Amino acid sequence: KYPCETVAAQAAIALETESVAKYFHEPELVLQSGVPVGAANKPQETDQSKRQTLVVATLGPASWTEEMIPKMIESGVNIFRMNCSHRRNGQFEEVYPRIRKHAAALGRKVEVLGDLQGPKFRNGEIDPSITEGCIELKKDEVVEFGIMKNETDFTR
Repeated sequence: KYPCETVAAQAAIALETESVAKYFHEPELVLQSGVPVGAANKPQETDQSKRQTLVVATLGPASWTEEMIPKMIESGVNIFRMNCSHRRNGQFEEVYPRIRKHAAALGRKVEVLGDLQGPKFRNGEIDPSITEGCIELKKDEVVEFGIMKNETDFTR
């Protein structure tokens, strides 16, 4: 519901975590006298260009609008993920240039990740000649899957 706030929070957490890493020492060193107490009271890092962690945001109809994309980039998105299984009516051809336009206008390097769906395997009907109506799988037994050409094709 609030993608910009979520992105900004994730980016801030990543930046803060990275910025304090150099202040952590081995317990033996910390317990020695002379370690500056102020090391734990450093100012919060706000320069997003120093962040090494990349923030990935998935785009959808609610977030790939002309208004939302620049807000998300300003909030800290480095990579926009586009789910290609939902591609319809040339929407990606519309959204991709929009991302490039706003990234260039804001002077930010933003990547686009096209998430392609893999093969889907669905369980279908069992060959009617198998009277039990089910197949019991046994260890080390080979099971072959095939693609049905029609409702009556039970080719192996």
